[in-house]
This record gives sequence, C-alpha cells and structure tokens, in this order.
Amino acid sequence: MNGKMLPSELEGYVDTVLDLKREYKDDIEILLGLEVEYLYTLWEPLLRLLEPYPIEYMILGQHYLGNGVNAPFCGEPSNSAERLRQYCRQTREALETGKFLYFAHPDVLWYTGPGEIYEEEMTKLCRFCREIDIPLEINLLGVREDRSYPCEHFWKIAAREGNRVIYGSDAHRADHVYSAEVIAKADRFLEKCGIPRERLIEVMDVGSEKDGIKK
Repeated sequence: MNGKMLPSELEGYVDTVLDLKREYKDDIEILLGLEVEYLYTLWEPLLRLLEPYPIEYMILGQHYLGNGVNAPFCGEPSNSAERLRQYCRQTREALETGKFLYFAHPDVLWYTGPGEIYEEEMTKLCRFCREIDIPLEINLLGVREDRSYPCEHFWKIAAREGNRVIYGSDAHRADHVYSAEVIAKADRFLEKCGIPRERLIEVMDVGSEKDGIKK
C-alpha cells in the first residue's frame, strides 16, 4: 500500500507534531491526528500500536477492502456491485467503532456499474452517517486534480439525505494546504449538488460538538 505510514515511522511523526504544537502554541492550534484504514485483522493491532500516543482524532479514509492484502485500490474503476456493497459494509462497521471524527472522501469508491445500484447502496450509507452524525468530507485534492471524486452522484444523494459536510485539503504538498481557487471550485460544486451552505462545517466544530477530539 504505497503512500502509507509504516509503523516504524509513527513515533517520528508524533514527535514532529508535538514539537510543532509547542513551538506555535501562541499562534495556531495544531492537533495530532491520523487518517486511518479500517482493515479487519489489523484493526485491534492498530489500536494497540496507537495506545501509547496522544492521538487527538482519527478520520476514516478507506482506500482498500478486506484486510488490504492484494486488494485493489478503491479508486480504480470497477463495475462490481459486490465490491460496492463491501465498501459500504466495511465503512459502516468502521464508523460503528466510534473512533472516527469524520469520513474522508466517502465517494472514493469508483463504481462504473448501474446507477440504480449505486443509488441504493450510497443512500443507505449516507443515511447511516446522518443518523450517527458523522460529517462527510468533500476532498479538495480530488477537486484540485479533477479526480473521480468528488462524485456528483454521491453528493446529490448526500444533499437529499441531509448530511453535514466538511472540506478536507488532503494536501500532499505544503502549498496545497490552502488555495482560494480550489475552495471556490469546491463551493461551486457544493452549490451544483444542492447542498445548503449551512451544512458546511469546520473540523473544530465537529470536535466540540461530538467530543471527538480526545485530549
């Protein structure tokens, strides 16, 4: 799984973030967080690995299914209805753990099969997220690069189901953390999908409302 942090890199990451928190404590608030996969046999070992560290929040970013071993990337196009259903099952199970602050790029699963199957499965997923009050992320890396996500079909479902949404920069470069141009593009997408502006929230609002940020 390319691009993932190795267990041996975790301590260095935590130390770096904690050093930055101390250095800039009078200027900005920095939180120690992780984007996490929910992979069946690795979930409990992951929690044990993280236990000694002062992780303040986690977000769910499901890129692979099952145990992740030899599993195709969810962002690869596929017309498999079973793969779509597995993605929805696995992400629901992940969110039921109560460990996640919000759901990153929930539309990363690139389904190319019949639209009515996508409609049915993603409606159930969006409804579930609304019922447990988990915000859905409009991924700004996807906006920036015109990826298969954000997916208009998905977000029109989220608009209808009343989900709250959040922008996530998903910055792979420092100069991509914030871009007025990308934000404006995301705003236009939000409007096109029919999501009211008042449903767009800030990450700190999520933490304060849900006590999702653990200190």
